[in-house]
Amino acid sequence: MSCCATLSAGDATEVVWDVIVIGAGPAGAVAARELARRGATTLLVERQSFPRTKVCGGSLNGQALVSLPQLGLSHILPAAFAAPVSRFMVQANKRRVVLDLPAGVAIRRAEFDEQLVQSASDAGVAFLPETTAIVEPFSASDLTYRQVSLSHHGQQGLATKARIVIAADGLGHACLRHVQMFRSSTIRDARVGLGLVLHKQEAYEGGAIHMAIGRSGYVGLVRTADENLNVAAAVDPAALRATSMPGEFINRILRDAGLPLLSLDAASKWRGTLPLSRVTSRLAGGRTFLLGDAAGYVEPFTGEGMGWAIASAISVVPYVVRLLERWDDAGARQWETAQRRQMARNQITCRVLAKLLRQPAAVGLTLKALQAIPALARPIVRRIQSGPVHLQESLT
Repeated sequence: MSCCATLSAGDATEVVWDVIVIGAGPAGAVAARELARRGATTLLVERQSFPRTKVCGGSLNGQALVSLPQLGLSHILPAAFAAPVSRFMVQANKRRVVLDLPAGVAIRRAEFDEQLVQSASDAGVAFLPETTAIVEPFSASDLTYRQVSLSHHGQQGLATKARIVIAADGLGHACLRHVQMFRSSTIRDARVGLGLVLHKQEAYEGGAIHMAIGRSGYVGLVRTADENLNVAAAVDPAALRATSMPGEFINRILRDAGLPLLSLDAASKWRGTLPLSRVTSRLAGGRTFLLGDAAGYVEPFTGEGMGWAIASAISVVPYVVRLLERWDDAGARQWETAQRRQMARNQITCRVLAKLLRQPAAVGLTLKALQAIPALARPIVRRIQSGPVHLQESLT
């Protein structure tokens, strides 16, 4: 299956949309689908062609696995090569701890996103890939719509508008660079992401998230049902800049932790990200909402990122539906307040863990304690991996 455009860029400019969603990751695709199901004319714009790869560990936590059946989307898991994950294997300085996970699956991110977009299209969403969208400042003469400029295959000057815009285009939310109220700032010592999907890496067993922790970052590895290995890392940007070979840099972290090295060749193409940890000044206002990574981000560990993204999409839909009838800045602020509260609850554990992983001595003491008393990790694991325990029926 391939998600193709359902209309041309020219056709998109002929419509005054209820909602334009920018970014076709989990947050954008789910929000677009649910809004279309509620009768909103919805355009989903994506900068890249589909299917496309992302820097992602490719894990879904319990939160996501609860949400998908509620949305009627359980069927997409097998198509995304989902494989149950029941263990979290952490290693640093050749010291290893194995923790039980109550819920989780490994998926192929490209196929997962493709399935979500196809489900959105099936619900009536108009999909326009390979298109850059930029939200323009409000016109002083018209505050009832947001204008969005489109650039498609070299075509410039294409303009459309919507009553509400949802920015779900990831770190930095580039689509809002002309709208000053949505500034983002990077947290000090933020790491950058590296990602790769490798074939047939037999050294890493399935059913587990493997994590190697080193002085310059950490690497997560997990196998999908088609035996591919998702590799994702959060690393110190200065240390990464000091090497010309990302693969050697990642293998150094694996070697120092005591994990098997990756078998890489010239065709192995690493993808990178902007600095990961960042905060955004506003999440809603001016007929605009920010979802997923665009709303602010911390380093995730065992599949929280996509769970948070899907949850934010679900939460915004009733507000958007109500505000389509009559826009009210107070209503947008109400959602923003609730969303910031939820983000704080979701992200606090990951923030603490991210700080811990930057202190090698603390990592060593923590792993030593967990080797002696594994139960110490249970509250943390439950907090970031809450969800259903029995997953096999969802994958058949």
